[in-house]
Amino acid sequence: MDASPPPSITWTACGDGFECGTLTAPLAYADPSLGAIDLAVIRLPALSPSARIGALFVAPGGPGQSGVELLRALAPGFVPTMGEVRRRFDLVSFDVRGTGATGPVVACVDDATRAAIPSNVLAAASDAEVDALLDAALAGCTTGTSTESIRHLDTRSTAHDIDRLRQALGDDRISIMGSSYGAWIATVFAATHPDRLRAAVLGSALSGRNSVLDREEEAIRGSEAAVVAFAAWCDIPTAGCAFRPASGTTYAALQTLAQGLVTSPLTSGTRTLDVVTFGTALRGMLYEPRYPDIAAMLVATRDQDPAPAFAALDAFTSISATWKDSPALIHALDDLRPGDAATGLAMWRQRLVGLAADAPLFTLLSGGDRDARVRLLLRATWTADDPVTSVAAPTAPPLLVVSGPSDPVTWRTGAEELVTALGNGSAMLTTDAPGHAGIPSTCSTHRASLYLIDPSAPIAPTGCVERTPRDETPLGTVDAPFVWDGQSSRRAETGLGDFVTAAMLAAVPGADIAVVNGGGLRAGLPASAVLPADTGLRRPQAGYAAGPPYDLVVQDARAISPFSNRVAAVDVTGADLWALLEFAVSQWTSTTGSSPFLQVAGLRVAFSGSAAAGSRVQALTLADGTPIANDTSTTYTLVLPDFVYYGGSGYLGLIDKPAQVGMKIDDALIAAITADPTVTFATDGRIEIRP
Repeated sequence: MDASPPPSITWTACGDGFECGTLTAPLAYADPSLGAIDLAVIRLPALSPSARIGALFVAPGGPGQSGVELLRALAPGFVPTMGEVRRRFDLVSFDVRGTGATGPVVACVDDATRAAIPSNVLAAASDAEVDALLDAALAGCTTGTSTESIRHLDTRSTAHDIDRLRQALGDDRISIMGSSYGAWIATVFAATHPDRLRAAVLGSALSGRNSVLDREEEAIRGSEAAVVAFAAWCDIPTAGCAFRPASGTTYAALQTLAQGLVTSPLTSGTRTLDVVTFGTALRGMLYEPRYPDIAAMLVATRDQDPAPAFAALDAFTSISATWKDSPALIHALDDLRPGDAATGLAMWRQRLVGLAADAPLFTLLSGGDRDARVRLLLRATWTADDPVTSVAAPTAPPLLVVSGPSDPVTWRTGAEELVTALGNGSAMLTTDAPGHAGIPSTCSTHRASLYLIDPSAPIAPTGCVERTPRDETPLGTVDAPFVWDGQSSRRAETGLGDFVTAAMLAAVPGADIAVVNGGGLRAGLPASAVLPADTGLRRPQAGYAAGPPYDLVVQDARAISPFSNRVAAVDVTGADLWALLEFAVSQWTSTTGSSPFLQVAGLRVAFSGSAAAGSRVQALTLADGTPIANDTSTTYTLVLPDFVYYGGSGYLGLIDKPAQVGMKIDDALIAAITADPTVTFATDGRIEIRP
């Protein structure tokens, strides 16, 4: 390993609170004399430096994705879904070797040739022709890029780079979060630097079996599971699937469609939709599955129209258009080859016998023994200095591995194998979210946050249900509906705002005050978009029994607060409350209201909409009229959405104060209606708007 002095990074502001810099690392850690490589690095400092735990490295996927651009894209989503992580961690990343601004981004062939390789491999007249085609492509990789540079694009080198970044940040240990290839980066770091890892969350994790053949088998089996899940949905008569056959199963119809493309590919202009091109398009749509869209593409293909399949293919491949051939080279270094190319191909053909029985559709759609990815990687001859042959990490802290049931890239069984292979008590968190989901929202991100904050805390063994069915259980009644218009609660006191803040206040015994951002209230009561199956319920929508009163169901409460925001309780002073309320009305106008406008409970506020921003709040008292002094002499317990606490509305004045984050706001609403099933909306003038 490199024995040079600890590295340093000169950070400069690069917009939206981010800081950017360059981390210089040895090209070859085993031989620093071979030169250096400059890594493009980005950091978003913790919202609360005084509460900082450390750095969280957000590992890019692909391989090929820019870590710099990934962090820019993901950071806004940390509030509120992983708000406490955003509050207490510096978020950091970099463009790994061979990607983005770090480079070298290697282009072995031009874009058109690269896109045609799978079809050309499929159509080749002989194995010799396949080998010649692939050898010519591989020969172009060293045009403009040295063999030595290519040899050090491996993930073990990236793991060493992460440890070098840790040193530059001055932290004893680092935490990592990554999905897909990003999860593999975290796995390799755990195996190679176990004493420098604090915690790691792995979404859509790859198994520890990293041979060329194992990786492709895992992808085929994952894709098969994903398409089987789609077919099961399509077979449901009430699903409305356009591809559902009149007789037989959807899966059988898919097999028929694929076999037809083997013998009779479709053409459109200069483009040909053969079986492997179709398979790539279908796999791409299964990444973020929208089943009706998949069904529509299948119908068009069945009807001899390849345009939707080409559109899906283009959308999928455009994601990696700037990556060129770096992903293939990283895999060529990471994925172990079983002897020479001929031996590997013979082993692959043996393995295809079992795959054809267990995963017949995607074995066909991947090309079988003409699988271009397998054939290409078997022909590659580069080797890393120290390839990863085992992911065992018995001395590393337990990792949290998140996996869904129908991931078209990473098979859930592979994730289970990884947990065992790590050998360190790592935990498996299952989710029902379909697709290449990584770490889906709500339940799994909440569990991941709890783990990252305190990796030693027990991880609940139950899985996560992301696709919660609509709950139409009767809950109570309302005497007159509150009609949501998207603006009223941003502008003035509303009966809905009073009701929601009262429910939040009741959710935290002993709390004094509650506030909620008006923009966080997303439906009326009953919610107009909630249409229960029981038309005997009294609802204001057409087709139901007449009211008043009107019947409420659980889904009505969920519609009001649909973002899984949680109740946060924080101790504040009078000065804090004055500053918070002043910010809430700082952008207020009589026509548009204000995005951060707050509905309140437990206090009364008077403000002037015409006064200068910064001096609009003119009076602030508790609900009983007791004045709230604009000083630090008295402490109050404030309840607010975690979204607001973590700065989602733009206010960061409370972020350095510790908060207790509890139940979801929609659950607080359900509890309130359960406790008092008769809801009445009324306002009492607690928010006074003065000239």
